[in-house]
Amino acid sequence: MTLRQRTTLFYDIPAICTDGVISDLPQFSRKELDEINHYCLTYRELVRGGGTPTTQQDNAFFEFQSVCYAEGVNYAS
Repeated sequence: MTLRQRTTLFYDIPAICTDGVISDLPQFSRKELDEINHYCLTYRELVRGGGTPTTQQDNAFFEFQSVCYAEGVNYAS
């Protein structure tokens, strides 16, 4: 399963199961989380530098930032 597919699954899984227990979210390796965070930081530098991201870059960033937030990954801000 690719990183993009795993990230998309993050949004398809309900936050709470019917019995009230939090459902299993996709598990990301440390390397995958590092790559996701690096993408977010690169995107941020592009925007802060006056660049205009593509729609694909925007969409990827919004997916990836949610993963970073959920996993508590943010090495530099």
